[in-house]
Amino acid sequence: MTMFNGQLLRNRSRIRSEAINFCSVLLSFFPTIKDSILAKQFSDEEGLKPVTDGFFLRGRGGGGKIARAWLRSADNSYVLSDAIFWRHDSILTIVKIDTLGFDSASEQVEIERIVEKSNLSKGVLSSTIISISESSERGTESGCEQFRVATIGELQKAGIPILERYSPQAFRRRFESSTRYALVRPDMIIFAQTATLAELNEVLAALNDWV
Repeated sequence: MTMFNGQLLRNRSRIRSEAINFCSVLLSFFPTIKDSILAKQFSDEEGLKPVTDGFFLRGRGGGGKIARAWLRSADNSYVLSDAIFWRHDSILTIVKIDTLGFDSASEQVEIERIVEKSNLSKGVLSSTIISISESSERGTESGCEQFRVATIGELQKAGIPILERYSPQAFRRRFESSTRYALVRPDMIIFAQTATLAELNEVLAALNDWV
């Protein structure tokens, strides 16, 4: 949208300007169509499109942006998803995408082993692992910060204002269906996403070579 505005302001073609003005006036008689076009332009539903040579692994599903969503913590408080990444001083944080809401202790131990093996500094990779579930049920996890995506009903009950077109399901849709683990930057850009611990190990090895 910003790029389009720039092109419009730099435009020197009178014919193009007149055509745009005509379309704008015409759309004013069809508010439903106009609103639909605007909603599509301003929608962040699909996340950011990958750019060339960005700091992410495109071949590992990197480059998209996590949807901003309300999360419910283990102590039943509510926090926006971007806040949990801002408060870490590291460049990347490991996130477990847990659609069932349960994790085994052995999985946590294995992740910690992989992180230690990667030999990445805490300035690059946070020692804190985040678990985010879509399930209303939740198992007990140790060694990680645990959240789940809050439902519309919970937000309404808590008196939290809900923006138009807000969808809790958008959070999970930003990841591939098979994704179980992801590395996320503080600006909520996905560095990489994997389905298995073996793939996570490969990603951390690639990150180590990069930095």
